[in-house]
Amino acid sequence: MANRVFPDGVGQSGADVLAQLAALGASLFNTILLRPTAITNSGNDYTITIDPVLNVSTDVVTPMGFYLKPNADNTGDVRIRVTASNPYHSCLKANGEQFAANQFRVDTFYFIVFLDGNFIALSDSNLTNASDVPLNYVLTSSGTLDLTDIKAIKSPNTPVRVEVWGGGGGGRNTTPGGGGGGGAYDEIWLSLGDLDDLTAYTIGNGGAVQTNGSASSFGTFVTTDFGRGTTTGFGGAGGVGMFNGGAGGEGTSGNENGGNSIKGGGGGAADSGTPGTAGVSRFGGNGGADGVAGSSPGGGGGQNAAGARGEIRVRIF
Repeated sequence: MANRVFPDGVGQSGADVLAQLAALGASLFNTILLRPTAITNSGNDYTITIDPVLNVSTDVVTPMGFYLKPNADNTGDVRIRVTASNPYHSCLKANGEQFAANQFRVDTFYFIVFLDGNFIALSDSNLTNASDVPLNYVLTSSGTLDLTDIKAIKSPNTPVRVEVWGGGGGGRNTTPGGGGGGGAYDEIWLSLGDLDDLTAYTIGNGGAVQTNGSASSFGTFVTTDFGRGTTTGFGGAGGVGMFNGGAGGEGTSGNENGGNSIKGGGGGAADSGTPGTAGVSRFGGNGGADGVAGSSPGGGGGQNAAGARGEIRVRIF
């Protein structure tokens, strides 16, 4: 990691000095203002050319920024890309809203910063405080959430809501079979200051046929239970949490329908010759029908089908 100390070479090898200079240079290129030299548009999609150009196969990264005066008024949602070889990213107002028609105008200079996968116009006349921009993360595979730049512009007292679904269980592969249970749902409210700059998280896997799902967790703050798979004609149990996952349907008992849930995953259906109905969830993933996998997040698999992965959603207000 680069620091702000310029190497003087005392007691260091040439290779060490070059490595430090390279790290400082990389850090500088990622934070210094970009310099647009041209702008074109295709409807509400704007393309800027910068000097010097980005490295080959490199897109913008947080917190790159630039001043921009549009070459045409917008008529709807605005997108911007840096050079034609890079993808477009939405350009939003400082409050996270889309620009309405004629709000991104040729007579106005905008200071635009890349944050959380979007360009944010911090100099928008309606709202200029970047700390007011709500940020949303939808995490679907395990990894680490980097909040370094967000914590630099938001108060440590900023509320953070974390919603977590466990993985759904898989259904039995023979008749009479059972459906897999849905993953549980939990949520926790934190302050931004409670979180480390780097927070590791785990997304629970959906269980294969006749296999349990696995738990999802966000740091050490919350771990959410998974749906159970089943190897019998009885359905797998739903995960237990703030909102339980739906239980799997039971081919043996004649109640083939998967259980419903409000926020947890729905239970998968069974089939005893008469196919059951998959369990549904208002806010999570639904269970699967006979031979149909559960839907994400956390739906239990139908008979002879896999459960769905879990999920984590983080909203920073």
